Amino acid sequence: MQQQSDRNQLKNLDQFPGWAKAPNFFQSIIIQHKFKRIADIGGGRLPRLNLDFIRNRKLDYTVFDNDQLELDRADPEYKKICLDIMCDEPTLTALNIPLNFDLVFSHMLLEHLPDPLKAHQTFYRMLRPGGLSIHMFPSRNNFPLFVNGLIPEAVSEKLLKILQPHRSTEGQEGKFAAFYKHCGPPTQDRMKLYENLGFQVVEYSSFVGHEYYKRISPLAAAERNLRKVIIRAGLPLISANLLILRKPWAN
Repeated sequence: MQQQSDRNQLKNLDQFPGWAKAPNFFQSIIIQHKFKRIADIGGGRLPRLNLDFIRNRKLDYTVFDNDQLELDRADPEYKKICLDIMCDEPTLTALNIPLNFDLVFSHMLLEHLPDPLKAHQTFYRMLRPGGLSIHMFPSRNNFPLFVNGLIPEAVSEKLLKILQPHRSTEGQEGKFAAFYKHCGPPTQDRMKLYENLGFQVVEYSSFVGHEYYKRISPLAAAERNLRKVIIRAGLPLISANLLILRKPWAN
């Protein structure tokens, strides 16, 4: 993980540990820190960690989602809890939600929340002192995602089918309404928001580049070459973010 001195460095999207790389990334964090109690936020029908890894590491692994139908589609062996993550402390108490997780994580969830800071308050409550809260989320600070936020959902879905036909309109690769609140690049003001909630910011990295032109070779090549220019110039034209927060140890 990054040290505080370079926690807001721009990186090439090839280095982003999300999407297909996400399971291996989360597994490496769990192994490195010997974590046992894990909360997969928004995992729905497709939890990020597979059952073999969970069994082998003897993890207490809980999948949270606000849609019971999505949870019902996941393998019944997973422990599941239906929860609106933007809840208050009495709700956690009423549902007997554990408040001693070692790791709380989400993957491509925060952009869909109308009040992500309220969700971070819940993550803070769910963690034990010293626990980590890790989140991967996109940004619309690049041209394709900026346009996505402006056009009607029906038009956006049609474009998605053309540019990314591998994605269905359901599941973790699906197309859902997005708000992109607090999903921009790291700034002192943004990091201060997390610190005001009680967190330590371990890493907040932004990644330059996108794959929307993958089916159009000349555009895809031009976009990849442009990434180096954007990174050297320090321009916040980013597509994805990695946020790692720690709940401080009690004094």
